[in-house]
Amino acid sequence: MLPESEIKRLCDHGLLFKTGPFDWRVQKSARTIYTPQNLYQFLTESSASEQTNNERRSLQALFDRFISGESLTVALHRDVEGTHIKRLDPASNEVWEFKVKPPRQEQSRVFGRFAALDTIILLTGPETRSSINYRREILRCQREWERFCNGFARHEGRSLSDYLSGANVILVGNP
Repeated sequence: MLPESEIKRLCDHGLLFKTGPFDWRVQKSARTIYTPQNLYQFLTESSASEQTNNERRSLQALFDRFISGESLTVALHRDVEGTHIKRLDPASNEVWEFKVKPPRQEQSRVFGRFAALDTIILLTGPETRSSINYRREILRCQREWERFCNGFARHEGRSLSDYLSGANVILVGNP
């Protein structure tokens, strides 16, 4: 598990950024997301591309749901469809996928690892679903974790409550 003091150090050095909420109406903060600078810039800076801006706003909305404790669908296995978040297989890698499907656009994905209960560090993405090689993306996410988290172990769990608290977390598929 990555201690809060290490997360603070990474933020103080500009390596990680506490992300969101993006909607001013999100008042409570049930969970926390951190991202590296490149993903933080994607989320906070407008683009000349309308498609990129739509993708950014869709990810912002998903992250706001996560942060605020709103209802989320979650799967502990990659083969379950129709969720906001899922752990990729094999589970021992502890790589999680956040996914959105903006209207009339391809699905976007962002990948990361939990640092602690209700705290995730999203490390790679956004990627479009059609361009993802999941094996490569898992390895990339693991490498980024090592680069940022300097030997600290990732958070591990067996059940959904080991990762996310709150009544608005809906498990889809087999536990």
